[in-house]
Amino acid sequence: MIDDGFRYKKEELLLGMLERNPDILLVGGGASDQFHDPSKATALVHVDGEVATDATLVAMFRTDAAFAALRAHWYEPTGERLTISKLDESHQRALEIDGRPAAERYAEIVGVPIDELEFGKPDGFARRPTALKVGKEYFLRAPWKPLPDGSVLFANLLEEGAELEVMKLGDVAGHTRRFFTETVPSRVAEPTAALLFHCGARSWFAGAIGQGEALNATFAAAPPCVGFDVHFEIYCGFHINTTLTSLVFGNSR
Repeated sequence: MIDDGFRYKKEELLLGMLERNPDILLVGGGASDQFHDPSKATALVHVDGEVATDATLVAMFRTDAAFAALRAHWYEPTGERLTISKLDESHQRALEIDGRPAAERYAEIVGVPIDELEFGKPDGFARRPTALKVGKEYFLRAPWKPLPDGSVLFANLLEEGAELEVMKLGDVAGHTRRFFTETVPSRVAEPTAALLFHCGARSWFAGAIGQGEALNATFAAAPPCVGFDVHFEIYCGFHINTTLTSLVFGNSR
């Protein structure tokens, strides 16, 4: 778990951890008490009787059992791409997309007014986020909110000139159920336990569109598990969001 006081240094932290340990799988998420508004979020990390507000908790596993790092999201690619053409110095705020004011351009792509874009609203960023394509994989890099100056604040660091895929919402419960019933056993034979880091915004948005109970029911298909609703997700060194990340263990025979 990572305290969200690190929210501007997540990628740097992950790269630093992996620089001397490239073979280690990192899976996890960010602690937060108010996932619905990251600007107001606070976090406490607790371990062995100590509580910290500015810390990273890392647990190392060594096991003879089969295991794998896995992730799932419910978005599908559309084939449409956009370019982050101008950023501010924070590298989280897109000033221009495709050479135009960022919020105006994104609203045009999605087909809703700018004031309907904010993550959590039914037809905005939560329905049509962006993703970084790496090979055949898509890693969610979701916009969070349009700002009064016409820019768009993202939940991740951005690179000027980066091309991102525009995604679309798929079957919320169906994608998650297939992850547990098909993807997990295909990667880990006889899965016996799992650590789950579930993006809190997934639960929030699923509830907002009437899919909350259906999403919750899919976890009955998971291996025996423990975990958290988290504020951002870590998967093998990628800082992502709107995703379920997991570490799944199999039989040690």
